[in-house]
Amino acid sequence: MARTIPLVDEMLDSEKVFTVWTTGTPSGLKIYDKINQRCVPHPLVVGGSPAWGDPKNHPWTTGSQISYGTEAVIWGAFIDEHIDELTASDGKALVAALVANSDFGATYESSFRAVLAQSPHKDRIEFITEKVEITAPNVTDPMTTLAAKKPDVFLTMSGGAPCTQIITEAANNNMKDSVKYKFLSSQCKSSALVGKDKVGGDGSASNGWYIVGGGFNDFNADALASDPFVAWGRKFLADNGFDYKLSSSFGQGFYYSWLLSQALAIAGELDGGLTRSNFILAQRAFEGTSPVHLNGIKINMNGNKDAYFVEGSDLSVYDSAQQLWIAQGEIIELSGKTANCFWDQAARACR
Repeated sequence: MARTIPLVDEMLDSEKVFTVWTTGTPSGLKIYDKINQRCVPHPLVVGGSPAWGDPKNHPWTTGSQISYGTEAVIWGAFIDEHIDELTASDGKALVAALVANSDFGATYESSFRAVLAQSPHKDRIEFITEKVEITAPNVTDPMTTLAAKKPDVFLTMSGGAPCTQIITEAANNNMKDSVKYKFLSSQCKSSALVGKDKVGGDGSASNGWYIVGGGFNDFNADALASDPFVAWGRKFLADNGFDYKLSSSFGQGFYYSWLLSQALAIAGELDGGLTRSNFILAQRAFEGTSPVHLNGIKINMNGNKDAYFVEGSDLSVYDSAQQLWIAQGEIIELSGKTANCFWDQAARACR
């Protein structure tokens, strides 16, 4: 991340840069102002910050996945739905979160606090957090602190390696059994992070964890080996010397490639051909169906009115016996309902 600014500066100052693609919320927020000032497309930022949904102030930037704000809305709706159960013992629902100490984690936290502020049950909900450095070797200390508070609900506001560590720590400190509902973040939806090869033993440590999964199929799950697209994707990787089991990112990579190629093809058919403006126009008028997502997930935008490609999600629970995320009920489709966001960098929140 430290090299993001100089590398982007170098690209912007080189000849004929058509587009700049970045990964991660912290990196994207550092450079999206200058990219937009130069009128260079900044498509499909890999990260769920709601900041990417700002067509008025950042028209050249688009996101790629469910917003952390939308994810927080679904968390909040789930807690509201179960509020009587969660408050049965003492009248309060204690919600605890482990938050990455970065713009990534701060976005999750500010989004969820905004949801709680609008909840009809806000006076019955207490929210506590512990921070973890993204470079920390483990999550033992903050998870131990949270376990001692005996929360009713646990939320993961981090991703990557901490997904596996959180599952393991919850099994070790009894949160797995004592916390009624435990949520991993959408960034954790891969068997490469939650499968038995990662958590150890029979994999039961992952059993029963919830996730607002952003609608992605679990490309790494053995149970999906017969899915036509998964089978093709795995063969494609193998033919090019890659083992799909090594990364949780391969499945999402196919999604980014599909959406980028579709937008480029559409732009090339517009008057004037493949230009920067047409490339952004093709994205903001896009409607399609991704082969990487579950049936029912819409991939679309609507000009400046709807600035997010994905607003739908599954609500899934991990079944360790099947080593698979099992959707609970119908797809939650919120297309067109996520408000555009002018991101306040100082407050780390939309305004």
